Amino acid sequence: MTIQRDPSGETRLIVGTTGSTIETLILSPDSSNPPQLIHSFKAHEGTTVWGCKTMPQKPSVLLTLGGNGKASVWNAIPGVVLGGEDHLLGDCAVISADWNQSLPGLCATVGLNQLLHVLFLRPPLSDLSSLS
Repeated sequence: MTIQRDPSGETRLIVGTTGSTIETLILSPDSSNPPQLIHSFKAHEGTTVWGCKTMPQKPSVLLTLGGNGKASVWNAIPGVVLGGEDHLLGDCAVISADWNQSLPGLCATVGLNQLLHVLFLRPPLSDLSSLS
């Protein structure tokens, strides 16, 4: 799961599910209002999505972790999924990941097999040169 806060004050929660989907919800500052589902898409067909993380330098880029041993990069502008790129990292679930805070595209993942992978991922259909 990951949380995004935009300058307008809106807070979004992005979660992976056991049903192979990524869901984006808007959280209300008023606790009496339930979260509102605004977007959902299939990320890892037929397996649990163990996690998801947005790139700190470009929050529309999403890394998802699958029970099928894959990490996928999505250019997930709110409401539109432009496409995914899969990286097979092993034969067991990829359960955790994090992006480097200063170098766009650099991330580390770990699987249930206790293997650490350090990856440099380029988001599909986007240009990282626009990042500061």
